[in-house]
Amino acid sequence: MTAIRYKLFIPLFLISCFCLQSCVNQDKDTFTIVGEIKGINQGNALLYNLEETGPRLIDSSKIDNGKFSFKGKITLPEMVLLKIDGNRAGIPFFLEAGKIRFKASADSLNGANISGSESNDLYQKFHEEMHRYDEQSRNILDRYMQAKSNSDTSLMNKFYEANSEVDKERIIFTRDFVKQNRESNVAIFIAATQLIYSMEADDLKQISDAFPYKLKDSKYLRLLSNQVKALNRVSIGQPAPSFTLNDINNHPVRLSDFKGKIILVDFWASWCKPCREEHPDLISIYQKYKDKNFDILSVSIDEDMTLWRDAVKLDKLTWSQISDLKGLNNVALKQYGVVKIPSNVLIDKSGIIMARNIKPKQLAEKLKQLLK
Repeated sequence: MTAIRYKLFIPLFLISCFCLQSCVNQDKDTFTIVGEIKGINQGNALLYNLEETGPRLIDSSKIDNGKFSFKGKITLPEMVLLKIDGNRAGIPFFLEAGKIRFKASADSLNGANISGSESNDLYQKFHEEMHRYDEQSRNILDRYMQAKSNSDTSLMNKFYEANSEVDKERIIFTRDFVKQNRESNVAIFIAATQLIYSMEADDLKQISDAFPYKLKDSKYLRLLSNQVKALNRVSIGQPAPSFTLNDINNHPVRLSDFKGKIILVDFWASWCKPCREEHPDLISIYQKYKDKNFDILSVSIDEDMTLWRDAVKLDKLTWSQISDLKGLNNVALKQYGVVKIPSNVLIDKSGIIMARNIKPKQLAEKLKQLLK
């Protein structure tokens, strides 16, 4: 009898361990959100995944007496958006496996208290520091605009330089934060949504390569890798990638049509104030060099034909204007790895990229040397 009991005990013990391990593995990737909103008794809570193309609804939950809940699977922490029916504001936060509590009031959703996510706590720490830099920039901008209204060029230059210094400090802090927290997917998210605006391919690749193997499947890491590839394609000395888009009259215009000229490919939009502030300088440069084998090709990332056409007319732009009216999904925008506007690429007569994101003043000096 003893021997029989022993033989039975071992398999049962192994089965128990296997079941226990299975439960642990199941819980490892499971998240639960328990929510409570004061002031909203009924409705729907909507959970969105934030994709490159925009928010994508992944689940909804009925609000009953101000309470709601979500449950699902997640492998890596990622940024999501929680919205309430009839409320335009959404609350972004980092979702991860475990139990997350969400508490808010109907009149102050932005002040929601979210607990149970270490990833979100880390992101909030970063966000609070960024808010400090944003406040500094806003204060400098207010003083810059005051100086501009008084036509005080000296003060304008002073505040411009001051804001540039704040930007440098912001970038240094962000890079250090990413480096110090590279074991977290939050750090990859920050690199993919912040550092790509200020770094070139080599620096981004160095940052990307430093993340551990366990994060290899991060969608944010893919974004970083894609940006590195795009920037390598359009680095100085590379042939300019070809593209074809329609102009305002719906006629196709090819980049190759301009071969034999020095061409500035300028990315802009009707809603982009800094872009349009550069137009007077670009008009002056165009008028001076248009008969000396220089041209401009403006690529708009607008989505509305009327707004685009009206802006071109109002700004008195006479060079080629093209767009596919797909906004941030503009084919040329993606080909050239453009993540902010205004942005531009200067291409030589043989179709080779010779400068990127050149300012009007620098462009004028460059053309003066090249087109004597």
